[in-house]
Amino acid sequence: MLIDEGCHLMLDHQTGKHVQGMILMEAARQSFLAVSEEFFIQEEATPRYFVINEMKAAYKRFVFPIPAIIKYKIIDKNTSNADKMSFTAEMELYQSGLCAATFFVKFTIFPAARISEREGKLAEEAVDSFMQIQAANYGDMTLPQVG
Repeated sequence: MLIDEGCHLMLDHQTGKHVQGMILMEAARQSFLAVSEEFFIQEEATPRYFVINEMKAAYKRFVFPIPAIIKYKIIDKNTSNADKMSFTAEMELYQSGLCAATFFVKFTIFPAARISEREGKLAEEAVDSFMQIQAANYGDMTLPQVG
């Protein structure tokens, strides 16, 4: 696990001694991405998108900026359909031989084009809904006259 001290996640660190939990969670996320890309996605495959369905963290002790490792274990997987592979995994972060944090994740891997299309449609629906609510709440407001 390598951490860039200039990373924006480090800017609000209170004591400067331990590594923040959000950085550890991001390390776990990057671990499951890297393992999945290396062992379950073929090189010639179309670009993929990872959807996190569930992610939990349990922090057991402080982690400091000295070497730490993440052990990755797949609990369940369904890779029968290359266009929708799902995984359940657990990651344990160890430092100095002690488990400092555990992470549980359920995620699905889709072709990026499929997600892009769906994401665009959902974004459009979200903006439309937001605008309707804004119009209903503020529709009777008038702008002040200038001059």
